[in-house]
Amino acid sequence: MTRRSVLALLSASHLKADDSPARRMLLDASRALQEGAGRRFLSYFDKERCEQFPALQESILALTAQRVIASSVDIQVMEESTDLAVMKIDWLLQLTYPRHPGKIEDRRETVRIEADLTGKKPRITAVSPISLFRP
Repeated sequence: MTRRSVLALLSASHLKADDSPARRMLLDASRALQEGAGRRFLSYFDKERCEQFPALQESILALTAQRVIASSVDIQVMEESTDLAVMKIDWLLQLTYPRHPGKIEDRRETVRIEADLTGKKPRITAVSPISLFRP
């Protein structure tokens, strides 16, 4: 195998990891928070299988109603099989009150997410801790 072939193979595998459905879903969820779209953020969760969903729903809807949110996710660990993705994410939220735009609250936590990959779209089945998303 030539050096060029090896580089192409490495680039393809890197692109494949970056283009995973679970990664795209996580980035889309983060964008939904930034847009203040709490219901869209919650649509990435499997509400039947995610035990934390009722508490998370209450928190997210209150948080997006009260604050302007900047959200940044950095996937630290990602393990995928054909039907499950487990991710550890360094998640940063910067929150401001619309009436006090100069005051910023930073929240940063390592969040563990499990996502079911078997359906048409990945769905989050577990998230821990949910305290990052408190209002």
